[in-house]
Amino acid sequence: EALRHREMSRAGRMPSVISTPSFLALWVVVAAILVTGTLLTMFAVKAGS
Repeated sequence: EALRHREMSRAGRMPSVISTPSFLALWVVVAAILVTGTLLTMFAVKAGS
């Protein structure tokens, strides 16, 4: 019961967190890191082969 209540409160808080500009900026940073990592991996594979 306590766990379910905590999940509900967390789920209720999520939309407000997602809609904040700082959260959007965080996603942009994460996306940039993922893209950079993917490109570096591709270059490393091309250089190694």
